[in-house]
Amino acid sequence: MKNIRLIALAIFMMLGITVQAQHVEDETKNQAEEFYTCTKWYETKINFVRYFNHFKNVEIVRTMDTQQNEPDNLVIYEWGIIQDATTGVVYGVDHNMHTDSAYVSTDFGHTWTAISPSRVDNHPVYFWTFPNSPGVIAKGNQWSNFQVSNDFGSHFETMENGPFYNSFSGWNQGEFFDLFWCYDKGMMLHRTTDYYQTMDTLEQSLPEYHWNYLGAVEGEFYKLYYAGPESTEARLYYSNDYGQSCGLLMEFDSTAVFPPLHGEGSWTVWIGREPGVFYTFKREYRYDAPEEGTKVFVNYYRSYGETLVTTYFHHFAPDWFDHHSPVMDCEIINCGENSVMLRWDEPELKPDEVLVGYQVYRGEELVSNLLTETEYSDDYSGVGRLNYHVLAVYSDGETSKSYNIAYCEQTEGVGENKDETKVAVFPNPADGVVHIEGVVADEVQVYNALGQMVKTVRNSNEVSLEGLVEGVYLLRITDAEGKNRMARVAVKE
Repeated sequence: MKNIRLIALAIFMMLGITVQAQHVEDETKNQAEEFYTCTKWYETKINFVRYFNHFKNVEIVRTMDTQQNEPDNLVIYEWGIIQDATTGVVYGVDHNMHTDSAYVSTDFGHTWTAISPSRVDNHPVYFWTFPNSPGVIAKGNQWSNFQVSNDFGSHFETMENGPFYNSFSGWNQGEFFDLFWCYDKGMMLHRTTDYYQTMDTLEQSLPEYHWNYLGAVEGEFYKLYYAGPESTEARLYYSNDYGQSCGLLMEFDSTAVFPPLHGEGSWTVWIGREPGVFYTFKREYRYDAPEEGTKVFVNYYRSYGETLVTTYFHHFAPDWFDHHSPVMDCEIINCGENSVMLRWDEPELKPDEVLVGYQVYRGEELVSNLLTETEYSDDYSGVGRLNYHVLAVYSDGETSKSYNIAYCEQTEGVGENKDETKVAVFPNPADGVVHIEGVVADEVQVYNALGQMVKTVRNSNEVSLEGLVEGVYLLRITDAEGKNRMARVAVKE
């Protein structure tokens, strides 16, 4: 039996990195939605950070010093992080001029193994992976051969043709997309599925974008257009036909890209591994207050932007490891006419932490006393979107904010229309008077998107919307019996 075990051990050692990666994948199959960033810590320090569970959980994997001059100093910047299709496997490209190497890690970035030079004749080498092809990584540039590895970079095979500088890899092994600008046709998109042995040409109908992202399903593209540092405008487009036709998915305010104070920041979109899931990721760091560290805010969307699930907040400060444990999974379990019920999970306490209780905030307003339960009912009635977060309070007087912010929309007693009578408002969109059908209105209140009442009309089923700015408005319609109904109308200029 001992000899059998030794033989089995030898076989596993021969399999090497492939077996390690498969083991990591089996152990962490529930954490597939993971992302990696390099986040500034303090002056010359950079954190290699891993996020998982839709950005809720975060792990600082290692800290790198950009000024350290030892030859074995591994410094990876964000553009040098490349994920494999295997959970826990990540590549890092070090252009630190000390190692000039690309590395692979099979344990979420904790340990690294050199697999390839990252420069050839002082020119950077580019690397590509494929979401549906575990263990496959390709590399090359216009001064060197194009090579492909099927074993996480342990061995590379030279290919006859290769991608160009502006190429990005597709879903499956051998699939690439190349972008070319044609003066008579605009932006052209080329596609190959066999490592450039054959090429297809797809006409691109959206010339004004900066970044392309693969969706979770083959054929899905997301395209992010950002107007630059002088503008806060960002737009996300979506295509399900390889980018041949695109539709506007969502518009964003990207003010976090360049903070108003001296510092640096970034704003971008991360595409999830489930259809319709994406995240906005913004980060802020101030040079005039480096002791504050870096703040990260993540919006988690589902249903192609129709649903904002929640917002996560992470604060990377120099004393990160001394921070108290935060509240987990704050959620709204009921948003009624006059109250909001919240529930959250207890923090995962460290051995030396003594939890005293909790404090609940609606926006920036403290709305509770010190609580010992993990539920709270906020007796509040209003109109518009509400957001809540919870602080864990510890015996040393310090607090720790919940990982996420919970949202709900309250309509001040206006629930769904529960009777069989349907309320109709027309025309919709409107630029003047709208008519209400399905109920005899005793009073109509008009609310804007901020929850502010902007107009009241009594004893009439006609409401003038003239003078209101363009946007979506809520009509709170009350009949003679005091029953409320809700309708929405879009106002156009």
